[in-house]
Amino acid sequence: MLNSKKILIIEKFTGLECVQNHLDNGDYGNVSLLELEKFHNEHVTTRAVLQKLFEKSNLEYNLVKVDLINGLSLENYDFVVSLGGDGTFLEAAKHITKQILIGVNSEVDRSVGYLTSFNISNLDEITKQILKQNINLENWERISVRINGQNTSFLALNEVFIGHPKIYKTSHLLVSAGEKKSYFSGNGLVVSTFKGSTAFYKSGGGQGFEAGNFGFASLLNYRAVGNLEKDMVLDGNSVLQISPKRLGQSIIFDGDEGREIILNQDDLVEVCLDANNFLKVMILV
Repeated sequence: MLNSKKILIIEKFTGLECVQNHLDNGDYGNVSLLELEKFHNEHVTTRAVLQKLFEKSNLEYNLVKVDLINGLSLENYDFVVSLGGDGTFLEAAKHITKQILIGVNSEVDRSVGYLTSFNISNLDEITKQILKQNINLENWERISVRINGQNTSFLALNEVFIGHPKIYKTSHLLVSAGEKKSYFSGNGLVVSTFKGSTAFYKSGGGQGFEAGNFGFASLLNYRAVGNLEKDMVLDGNSVLQISPKRLGQSIIFDGDEGREIILNQDDLVEVCLDANNFLKVMILV
């Protein structure tokens, strides 16, 4: 039966909750208490409406705070709802395998919600799609990485950064794409999916591209030797090879320090779009 479908809601901590519980309040640092209360109430209202819709539709769901998702098995869930902003969406996406991810922006007055399709104005569209078994689905590309021929356990929805984790320190990387090769000395390399191409990658000077491709940008080059451009768009079937030429270099997935892999000098890092692990995302049509 359709109403046996199980849903997990992964909920952010609001700025007000962060202040009250002495948590890292991220980009809420310069927001007044009055504004924090307003955004908190907006989030709580969105959550209540979503829960009421699920209950009215006899859809089984569980709700957890985002910090509890680590170690939680998603095996028995069919849908995962990220309730927050893009940060909550990215956190949920890290754990998604076969589930369908539904992004809900719970604070539309302050959050762009670039990755989220739904908000309080259209939450009923979520239950309509589930109940009608007519899911408007997109497959979003993710980046996978091999190090010395071994697959890593992480995927990136937006980008991977390769270089010194302290970006003010110099990164030393030998980068190859096909027959082209260059040695870059600068602030590191960003390799981006289409979804991440308007974020860190773009701010680093990367050129725009279409879905099905990926791109890289070498940040603030101090020195570049070779015939590979400092930023380049690659076909989705390509493999980008990077080798650190000094100690202290790392690879970091979607800006998450908890998903950092420390590299050895001369490791061979291979970066590509993963054709077998798309993120399945419900969208509004």
